[in-house]
Amino acid sequence: MTLTAANGRIGTAPLSGLGHLKEPDSLQKIGYFALLAYVFVYLSRILEVSGLGSLKITLLLNLVWFAMAVITGGVFSFFSTRSGALFTAFALWAVVSLPFSTWRGGSVETVTAIFRSLSLMGAIVALTVTGKWALRMIYGIGIGMGAASIAALLNGKQGSRGRLAMDAGTLSDPNTLCVALLMGMPMLWLMSRNARSKLGKLLPLCFVPAILYVAYRTGSRAGMLALLFMLVLYFIRASGFKKVQMIALAVVGVAVLASSSDRLLKRFTLIPGISSEDAPGDEDATAAEGSTEGRTYLLLKSLEFTFYHPLLGVGPGAFQMAEQEEAIANNRRPAFHATHNSYTEVSSECGIPAFLLYVGAIFSAFGATARVAKMPVRPGDKDAEDIRQGGRYLQLSLMTLMVGMFFLSMAYTGLIFIICGLAMALERAAKAEYMAPATRSTQNTLPLSAPPQIPALSRLR
Repeated sequence: MTLTAANGRIGTAPLSGLGHLKEPDSLQKIGYFALLAYVFVYLSRILEVSGLGSLKITLLLNLVWFAMAVITGGVFSFFSTRSGALFTAFALWAVVSLPFSTWRGGSVETVTAIFRSLSLMGAIVALTVTGKWALRMIYGIGIGMGAASIAALLNGKQGSRGRLAMDAGTLSDPNTLCVALLMGMPMLWLMSRNARSKLGKLLPLCFVPAILYVAYRTGSRAGMLALLFMLVLYFIRASGFKKVQMIALAVVGVAVLASSSDRLLKRFTLIPGISSEDAPGDEDATAAEGSTEGRTYLLLKSLEFTFYHPLLGVGPGAFQMAEQEEAIANNRRPAFHATHNSYTEVSSECGIPAFLLYVGAIFSAFGATARVAKMPVRPGDKDAEDIRQGGRYLQLSLMTLMVGMFFLSMAYTGLIFIICGLAMALERAAKAEYMAPATRSTQNTLPLSAPPQIPALSRLR
């Protein structure tokens, strides 16, 4: 995508920033809207629920957005971003570790999944070329997660212990479903906040009760910790009136939960370090306690594998097989589980260098949202303020996902790649549209040793 400071316009719509983007061409528009549709379908699982999955719609959308990202040349902008370069290096390191894997067949599948996620992230950076398109993508993800909550209510499956999940796919795990839904909630808040009409402000919020209810029905303690972290951070940043509203809603929520005799409620009292009086004699509580002990074992075992295989790990996606082989060799019963921690999943399976690249890429994307959130905006510039708020709320979603990933094995799934790619795209658009041309060319590019900074345009009042 070529940047220009020509006439201060995108198409026929004037922009208030100092730097501007050339009008996206037809191929970019086709690729972007195909990508937007794909991301919505991918996250909402609406095709599976509607029974249209056999139509191969996602395959067609895949081909379109991938082809447009390559043809337009926008994919090269992905490699110039710090997060993109680090994620690419991480993927290549996973390829290097593959021949030394404990389970090569499983590692091939995992590496393939990594490159699929990487290509999706690259397409988001390549095709989301304006601030409004970045905001529209954020809104699409929020609506997609809202639709996923409805789909889970209508077509979800309930396990033997009452935990709700989707019937198939990556969201068939209750914990992953919970964290994914909560990740989308700040995006709905942003959509409501930026809407110009009262109806536009109300409609996105209609999904929030469904998301919270489904999140509760998943029985995910990791998700509840992520939600608590999100709300605390949002409370700190909120205005005085919003703080009062949040306190009132929290009191109502606690009262409702306290009056509930739901069996899932007992799971949430068994977060590590919190005991439950019902645990000794209650089957569900005892199972939850066992789950907590099992997670602790898996965390320690993944750290052990990291220590003994620091360079290349035991192989991408091979932790479970490596743990099984070791347990059998030592006459112990295997755990038959993944690490339940995305960060040690990477370190134990791909080595410490891969871990550093992976975490560095995530924190680079986090830094991008922080820079957009702190972008100076002239008073009364509504479009620029919408983009700045996009940085703030996207940062909230990213942090929610980062917390949830500490308790879940989801390092190679598309969620984190999508959000990080969107963070890169949002920052690039913000710089191109609201920065002086002289400073744009040196921002957000390699070398990695020069972190980008947004120059002040005006002081906030």
